[in-house]
Amino acid sequence: MGGIIVSLGSKIKELRVSRHWTQDQLARQLGKTRVYITRLENDDYKSPGSEVLGRLAVLFGISETSLFEAMGTRPQREQSVAALDDYIIFLQGKNPSPEVIEQLRKIAEELLPGQDSGFDAPTETRFK
Repeated sequence: MGGIIVSLGSKIKELRVSRHWTQDQLARQLGKTRVYITRLENDDYKSPGSEVLGRLAVLFGISETSLFEAMGTRPQREQSVAALDDYIIFLQGKNPSPEVIEQLRKIAEELLPGQDSGFDAPTETRFK
């Protein structure tokens, strides 16, 4: 491969060409038309949607994140985690209310289902 990837379309084209696939072949595997692939590679779509990106990632054997990076963004979950991290940094040294702690717990549970969020209600000694 090599070269600088400047857009999602160029990333998709580079991956397709590296596998010696035609646009028709990729379109059939993706369940789309050749015109759709052409428009996708020409960056006519702002975002093809998470379902298409997920299917492309599987077809190319890469992570969805690498496709999102080519778009200059991150998956929604990563954006949410980053926002939560920023908020936690903001709260450091403050004494958040039990309501704020509960909101953080709910956000963490949505982002990381089945895992301990690590957020406990504040105690008298915790934030002094």
